[in-house]
Amino acid sequence: MPLSVFQGVQYTATDGTPVWSRKWTSGTSTLGSADAQAYVYVDPDIAYEAQSSGTPTQASVGKLYTITTTAGDANNLRSKEAVTTTTTSGIAKVVGFVDRPDNSIGQYARMYVSFPTSEFGNN
Repeated sequence: MPLSVFQGVQYTATDGTPVWSRKWTSGTSTLGSADAQAYVYVDPDIAYEAQSSGTPTQASVGKLYTITTTAGDANNLRSKEAVTTTTTSGIAKVVGFVDRPDNSIGQYARMYVSFPTSEFGNN
């Protein structure tokens, strides 16, 4: 079950430059080996936009699905995780669909999900 969603990280690079980044690369060195400060979202009521890896329907709203984990895109700093919409025993609750011209309910639809079963959730 998720504990939080990563927002970004702040640290001082080895050359003394302050850095804010949406990603943390393994092996990153900091000035004096100081700790980096990660920022995370912990509110179980936040609705995140996510893409389905399947074909959700209107009946998907309110159901819990699993997440597929794939390495993110380092070029555009976007996650490649998706909501499966096939396994209804997961952690991501579909709360609605993104309403804009480039999206429709069906294969690979973009939707809003929450994580009500997180460590901070009420379920």
